[in-house]
Amino acid sequence: MKTLVLLFVALTSPALVWCACSDYLSDLRDRPSGLSPCPCTATQASDDSNFEASNWFIGTYHPGADSCYRSARPSSSGSGQQCCYSSTGRIITSSPGGGTADRYSPNYSFWRHRRYDVLPWNACCSGQLDSSDCATYFRYRPIDNCSRYSG
Repeated sequence: MKTLVLLFVALTSPALVWCACSDYLSDLRDRPSGLSPCPCTATQASDDSNFEASNWFIGTYHPGADSCYRSARPSSSGSGQQCCYSSTGRIITSSPGGGTADRYSPNYSFWRHRRYDVLPWNACCSGQLDSSDCATYFRYRPIDNCSRYSG
C-alpha cells in the first residue's frame, strides 16, 4: 500500500521533477492534432458545449489565469485543447498563463496526459518559466490564440 501511495504522489505532485527537460523531447515531439480552436473569451468558452471548465492546478501550471477550459471531448487522436483566460475574461495567448494543446486529453487518458503533457511541463518549466527549456515545451505544446474560433 505504501508503494501505491508513493506512486500516486509521484505522478500527481507538480513539485516532483526527477528528469531533465531533454529526457522528454521524444514525448514532446508526439504533437497534438485535430484540436478545436479556443474561444476568445471565457464567456464564449462557458457557453460552448465543446469546452468544459477545468481549473485544477491553474495557479501552478497557468499562473495569472483566472479560469481555464478544456475540450469536452478529445480529438480522434486523443488530443485536447486547453484555453485559459484572464480576470477580464480575455484569452491568454502567452506563457506562463496560457492554456496549451495537450497531446493526450485527460478525458482520453489521465495517465498518458501525465506522461506526455504534465511531466514534460514539470521538467521543462517548473521553477524556470523564462528558460529556454520552457520555451521548448511551449513550441511543442503551443498556446492557441483563438484566431480560428467561430462560435
